[in-house]
Amino acid sequence: DTSITIWVNPTPDIRVIVPDTVICNDGSTDFTIASPNTTIRGSWDYLLTVTPDAEISGNRSTGRTSDFTFTETLNNSDNRVRKVVYHFHPIIDPDDGGTDCENGGVNDTSITIWVNPTPDIRVIVPDTVICNDGSTDFTIASPNTTIRGTWEYDLSVTPDAAISGNRATARIDDLSFTETLNNNACIFYKVHSS
Repeated sequence: DTSITIWVNPTPDIRVIVPDTVICNDGSTDFTIASPNTTIRGSWDYLLTVTPDAEISGNRSTGRTSDFTFTETLNNSDNRVRKVVYHFHPIIDPDDGGTDCENGGVNDTSITIWVNPTPDIRVIVPDTVICNDGSTDFTIASPNTTIRGTWEYDLSVTPDAAISGNRATARIDDLSFTETLNNNACIFYKVHSS
């Protein structure tokens, strides 16, 4: 008698965990990859296809790998939010010189990492010299766009001791405000003739 056992590998599958899908410019995100498959012979790996926007650098290249962890530190050279798409296609190589076991894309995973730009600011102040008790208007704009989160700025105010009416140092998101400033300094001249 002859008994033949045919082992049938499972459809390749993949699990990808990424805690941060929105990062700051020059920020990092960690990928953790796992296989839910077991095989009788051969190896499990995946084809990683990386598709960055033109303004993104620092990403790894497309290629077949078995890395279970990797970290990407991404740079966004633009003032708009940009992205990198990571496509994971699991494969089982049965180690028999034949065709790899693939899944036809049914268990593929795609992860998009958004990279916010370096924060920038534009400030317009039409009057930088005003009279005592005069006002000046500030207009603030951001050239940035983000995918998530809010754009704001730290306003540090450092008046001379004789100035009052100014706002306090704070983190704000005001796009316009008016300052009415008072100069309390007095100078007395005493002329003495003899």
